[in-house]
Amino acid sequence: MAQLSEDILALVTPKTYMPGEILFRQGESADEFFYLKSGLTQAFSLASDGRERIIMTTWPQKTLAAGVFLRREKHRANEMVMRKSVIYTFPRPLAEKLMAENAEFRSAVMDDMAFDVIVLCEQLADSALLDPQIKLSRFLCRRIRYGQCEKTAFGYELECTQEFIGKALGLSRATVNQALSALASRGWLELKYGRITVTDYAAVSEFAYKD
Repeated sequence: MAQLSEDILALVTPKTYMPGEILFRQGESADEFFYLKSGLTQAFSLASDGRERIIMTTWPQKTLAAGVFLRREKHRANEMVMRKSVIYTFPRPLAEKLMAENAEFRSAVMDDMAFDVIVLCEQLADSALLDPQIKLSRFLCRRIRYGQCEKTAFGYELECTQEFIGKALGLSRATVNQALSALASRGWLELKYGRITVTDYAAVSEFAYKD
């Protein structure tokens, strides 16, 4: 995932966003380029009947909606801040200049776009799964594989609520609770409010991709 140098980030002034703030909305022109330095955001779309669909969660050190920006299209989704976030916003003229003249910037954007394709393909494949425990296990494994967790003496610690996981996977909070409890009963996880520690990553990974 992209890690833009401090020299590039110094070209614009960062802004701190609080949970619940909307960075951009579905249907708006993609006239700015965003880089998430810290925090967490989530892209979601609204169907005609008002139902909300989570598309992608963006973790730190990553660009946001680069594809629609480069193609000069309108945003396909809303982007909401989920945790206190520091975000750098590049106006179009500056971002396009960097794309044309700065190899580091250009490489970071291309790498992020490729990463997004991989994540979306994984999510599409997982959406066909019927077993919530497997869905949850794969979610946890991806967070660990992509470094979106903290390595501790007890395992891999993830900061996320059951509500957050439910939205990300399209599951009810009750279903997420049942799946987490089942995995924890096998000794693979330790659960605290808002935190999950994967104590046996090998077992969770084997279960998640056993087929």
